[in-house]
Formats: sequence, structure tokens, C-alpha cells
Amino acid sequence: MKAGETYDLSSDGNMSVEPSDTNDTVVYASDNKSVATVTTGGVITAVRPGDAVITASAFAGTGRDSIKIHVDLQKPAETITLSEDEINLSIGSTKKIEAVLTPEDTDDYVVWTASGSAVATVDEGGNVKGVGEGTTTVTATTISGKSASCVVNVQSHTGEIIECTFDKLPKKLYKYNTYKISLSNAMKRLSPEKIEWKLSVGTADNIKLTPIGQDGKDGCELYVKQVSSSNNRGEKLRLDAVAAYTKIIRKNPTVKTKTYKRPTTSYNLSYDIELNSRSVSFTDKKGSVELGVSFNEGKSDDQPTNTKLKWMITDNTGKKDRKGGRIASVNSKGILKPKGPGITYVTVFAADSYDKSSKSYKVKDTIRVTCVPVISVTFSSASLNLKKSETSNLKEKIIFNGGQEPFNKDKMKLKWSSSSKKNVSVNGKGVVKVAKKAAVGTYKITVKATGGVPKGQTVPEGTIDIIVQE
Repeated sequence: MKAGETYDLSSDGNMSVEPSDTNDTVVYASDNKSVATVTTGGVITAVRPGDAVITASAFAGTGRDSIKIHVDLQKPAETITLSEDEINLSIGSTKKIEAVLTPEDTDDYVVWTASGSAVATVDEGGNVKGVGEGTTTVTATTISGKSASCVVNVQSHTGEIIECTFDKLPKKLYKYNTYKISLSNAMKRLSPEKIEWKLSVGTADNIKLTPIGQDGKDGCELYVKQVSSSNNRGEKLRLDAVAAYTKIIRKNPTVKTKTYKRPTTSYNLSYDIELNSRSVSFTDKKGSVELGVSFNEGKSDDQPTNTKLKWMITDNTGKKDRKGGRIASVNSKGILKPKGPGITYVTVFAADSYDKSSKSYKVKDTIRVTCVPVISVTFSSASLNLKKSETSNLKEKIIFNGGQEPFNKDKMKLKWSSSSKKNVSVNGKGVVKVAKKAAVGTYKITVKATGGVPKGQTVPEGTIDIIVQE
């Protein structure tokens, strides 16, 4: 069959149903509707070149038969061209690639394939979707055997699309951004017949230039693929546009060229930052930790141009917390030091991510800092038997937090008290002493861990019974 032709299965002689007097109905189906379709009445229509199987089944399921349909290719494509030769996607994003076949009246069509489905997939309409980081190739192949390919780069991060005229090209260009550059007014006045766009300063492999319009006379698309920089400095670039135009000289048309130059600098920004520890815990007041960070998921070829950092003691959302400053401090080098018991947070900000409009940093990471506070105070025994004039060091019998060592344990401020100083006294060091004339009985000694919790919080306390014997 040829595309557009029809064939009626229900016509006399094309199909037989037995017994002839059955009241059952026939159900038709096509296994490839893009090649051939079939109506409920059994009329087959050829859609495009290829193969399809049409099946006729008795509704009651008692009989079934099929016929193979081959639709011939009448006019094969002579050429195939894709709208893109290279595209950049983020994971999860989609972009459509158009395939143009010549001649225009060809009945040929394309089948799309992707060489690496773990990186990108493509559907029958040429819609490419980023799946995982990497590079792959998407190919469109005609039924007649012609093919064309497009390189697909998939990254976890993509930039913005920025439109500007050539004379307004930003002085700072950023990696992953695409700059759609149109002609300046001065360039338009020349009515150029052709414009050659080229990078005259900088690493050519780091920048992708795609002319817009026929012979680039409508502009250029600039994509920043990579940045070669060091010492927090970007890469110097210069974009040249060599415009060819016709000028009438002494009544004779003369082709001339004029070069427009636009200097700029490319940078790579921070889009991700992560501290090398997810939490820090202190028990020693003299301790310290130097925190480290990794940028942009740790990719060695994707490090930011500006690696400056800002450190701050914050709450768990990254907002400055003055009370947290009583618990810990952090300096400009990321050295974290404990100050007092409690829980706070430290946040690191990528300096190049500061947004003036919101007065905040877009790229940051926050971790928890614990200077282990006292939650509970107990003694190794509930009571202690002592004789008159006898002493004992109760501090040695204290158990904090069920056995977990608190912050600054040895030098923690404790407050001691006795239920009867006359009979049993206790000093600031936790040494208890039974008086010479103490009455036989049970007395309670209480200790409060005043230096074991942040200011304003309930102070844990513990008690022990002192049993005075003869």
C-alpha cells in the first residue's frame, strides 16, 4: 500500500466469516497505528511507510485472523538536518529537537534513538529529557537510512537564558548561562549581509557560539561551557563580530567588513556548598574544630571562581543567632570553638551567592553544634553512711546525663546545699562533713549544675541522703 490508500476488509471477497449466519461481531485492531489504522468497520488506512499487523477477532473470542500491511516508501529523504548539533540540559529538563527532511514532499520519516539512556532519553517526537549527568548522543534516522546526530550534555545544574544586544553584553558572564545576543543599533544600520562571530580572546573550547539567522546576520547565541581561572579571578574574553556589508563607492557597490569588539570576563558561581561534618560535639572547653567545605558537589572541573566564605553562628535556618554566640564562636577561617553549654548552629555562606535584592546568600550550609549540656544529675548511690566528724567528696560520686560526659565537666560551676548545715555541711567543692555533735539521722545534700545549661534554662539537680551513724 501507499500512504493515504485504503483497503476495506469487510468488502466481499476480502474476508470470510463462518458460519455465514452468525450474529457475532468482528473487532479490528492495529499493532502500529503510526503506519496503518483500521476502523470498526474494517477499513484500513495507510499512514506512513513501515509495517503493521491488522487483527480481526470474533467478539465472542471463538475466531481470529490477521493480515500484514506494508506501506511503501515512495519518495525517500535526500538529506536530514537537525535544529541542534549540541544541547545542554539539567537533570529532569526537556528540550525538543526538530528534524528537517528534504525534499519537502518526502514521505520519509525519522526514528529517534539515544546512545545512553542513563544520561538522556528521547521520544518519537524528538523530545530529549535529561536523566543523569554525562554526555550522550541522540540520533534521528530515516526509514531510507539517512541519519543526523546531536550531542547532549546533562548536568545537575543549568544557568539562565539572558537576552541582550551586542553593545550591552554583560561585563561578567557566568558558567552555564546562555546569552542570546542581537545586533546593536550601529550594526543594524550597516544592514549586514553576513556576520562572523568569533572569540578572539579566551579559550575557544570554553565558549560555544551559535550564529542566529542566515549567515549569523541576526545575532549569536553564546553559551559558557567552562571557565579557566585562578586566584579568584575570572577568564578574560573578547567577542568579535565581523560584519560584511555593501557600500556604494563612486556608484559601484563594494563589499566591506567592519569588526565590532566586546570585552568581557567569564566566571563560575557557587551553586552548592557542603560542610565536611554534619554535626560537631564538644565536651572540652579548650577544644576547637577547623571546618572544611566542598563546592558544587565536589566536582574538580566545576569549582567556583570566587571561593571566599562567610561564617556565622546561626539558628537551624541559617539566620544569625546572638544567643548562640554564648555557646560557640567561629572565625573567618572556619575555626569553631566552644564557649558554653547548649546547642547552636554554624552556617557557611558562599560569598559569590549574595543577592542584593533580598540581602541574603543563596548558597549556604548549616550544621548543628553541641556543647553537651547537663540533662540530669544523679549520684552513684542514693545514700551514704557516715559517722560523726567523718568527711566524703561527693563530687566524685556525681553521674551526669546517665553517664554521658557533659561540656566542661571538671570545671563546671556547681551549687551545693544541705538540709541541715548544723548537722551535715557541704562546701563549694562538694566535700561533705558530719559535725562532731551531729544528731543521728538522715540529711539531704542537693547539688545544682548551674554551669551545665545555657542561661535562662531550668537547672538540673540531684540529691543524696547522708545517713549519720553513732
